[in-house]
Amino acid sequence: MTIESSVMLGRCRFETELGTCGMAWSSVGILRVILPGDDRLNDLRGWPLISLCSGGHSAVGIPLVATQAIAGICSLLAGRPADLAAITIDLSGKTSFSQRVSMAARTIPAGRTTTYAGLAVLAGSPGSARAVGQVMARNPVPLLVPCHRVLGSNGALGGFSAAGGLDTKRRLLAIEAAAPKR
Repeated sequence: MTIESSVMLGRCRFETELGTCGMAWSSVGILRVILPGDDRLNDLRGWPLISLCSGGHSAVGIPLVATQAIAGICSLLAGRPADLAAITIDLSGKTSFSQRVSMAARTIPAGRTTTYAGLAVLAGSPGSARAVGQVMARNPVPLLVPCHRVLGSNGALGGFSAAGGLDTKRRLLAIEAAAPKR
């Protein structure tokens, strides 16, 4: 089964307190977020660098959805909670299961967590905790789909595929005032 993907219309890099991030968008919404420390950032050197995090203003050609996402990500990575749930994302290239799981994850409020099994139930697929874990591990828009809020069944942090691994997950949960058991 072929799933049609949206066409990337723009991309940029931006500096946060934790380092450089990358973002790409389509006419639908945000397609990709790359967090500081990710090896893929080396491939983004040709992407325009904008300065929205350091008090700069919207750059020419950067749509409102991207400037809002950048501002929220900058805030969160600076240690200030930010509500990113209203940022429009583009999951058009993903399976319907991945889309359901990702959208269900977006309903987990900041400061709260759920388990992979709990997220499977939220997504309407009870019993698919492992598949949910795979969707979260391949999340193209971390922070906008808050995969860091999903824990193992025993309340342990579980995995986190973004740069910095569990230390990054722990930091994000602390910023949001969530309290994992381990």
